[in-house]
Parts: sequence; C-alpha cells; structure tokens
Amino acid sequence: MAPAGRPLLAVVGNPDLARLALHFVLSRPGARAVRCGQAEVVGFLGSNAVDLILLDIDSSLLAGLALAAHLRAAQRGRGAGAGAALVAATSSECKFLDCLVGGSAIDGVLRMPCDGLHFAACVDLWCPVAGRGVAASR
Repeated sequence: MAPAGRPLLAVVGNPDLARLALHFVLSRPGARAVRCGQAEVVGFLGSNAVDLILLDIDSSLLAGLALAAHLRAAQRGRGAGAGAALVAATSSECKFLDCLVGGSAIDGVLRMPCDGLHFAACVDLWCPVAGRGVAASR
C-alpha cells in the first residue's frame, strides 16, 4: 500500500475518470494516480501496490467483470496490490446494479458522470487518507 495519506489510484479506461483523478491528485498533496489500459493494468499491479483501482465498465460489463475477477486473482496470487479496493464506474443503471451482485470482484460502484466532490468522497471511502475518510472493510 502507498503510505497513509498518499493514495495511489489506478484508473482503467475512461478519460473522464482520468480527468477526475488528475483533479483529485492536484487537490491532495502526495496523492498519485496512473492511467492504465485494460491490457496494461495486470502488469502494472505486478510491480506496484495501489490503494484503489477505478475500472470503467461502460463499454462492456462482461469484459469489466472478467477483468475485475482477473485483477482480484492476480492480487491474491502475487500479493502486489493486495487489498486494493476495486470500484467500477458506470453511467448505466443496469450495470450499476449488476456490479453489486454478491460474488463479483467489485467492491463498489461510482455513478458517472460525477463531479470532483463525489469522486473525492469515493476515494476517501476506499482509501485511508490522512485525517479524512475511513478505510472501509471489504
């Protein structure tokens, strides 16, 4: 995990998520974010611990859920990034509900579009940020 107060966000896909992450990072000294493609994220997690993985599932729910399961298995297998929260981002009500089905590898869902305040609240919920938010038990 990144040091307390310095969450590392891995953003997979959506450029809107990447913009929100950039604004978040600029507002929180020490916070870091990286944008990965779906093909890159497993390799990235192999050598980097992250606090939160934000995964765009709007383009394909099935591909998103499969990637989430693969990421979770990779985290368990390597220990790299173990314990990172995996939050899906979607603008679809149906996909939002599908991600909440028990047994999925998804910890939470961020409804898109969202503003910086809601994005920061999501990060604070899933990452132990210095003096703010809580570390949610998963």
